[in-house]
Amino acid sequence: MKINDMSRSQLRSYISLNTKTSSKTAHPTTSVSVPTGYRMLGGGIKVDWTGSGNLATMSKPSGTSSWAVKSKDHIESSPATVTAYVLGIKPEIRIGNKYYNTFIYQGWGAG
Repeated sequence: MKINDMSRSQLRSYISLNTKTSSKTAHPTTSVSVPTGYRMLGGGIKVDWTGSGNLATMSKPSGTSSWAVKSKDHIESSPATVTAYVLGIKPEIRIGNKYYNTFIYQGWGAG
């Protein structure tokens, strides 16, 4: 992401990246929310597995402020953890002497 007339460090001061890791199980699931005062931009998943494997089966918004993830093993037991990632941005950004409101399109069917 790049915004004209804003340095990388300035932009980073408006962004939040949060994570949450599940416990180790055959069908791990977890979710993570943006902090109060941030709007969700998106999210993701990381599956940490060994052995036969454990595949991601869901990574999607859960409402307007959190990201939910899950995975599962198949045929053979293969416990794993999943980490949910959520990226947020403050609702107002200052560039120079002007303030801009961030707008997040929420037409992805979250709910």
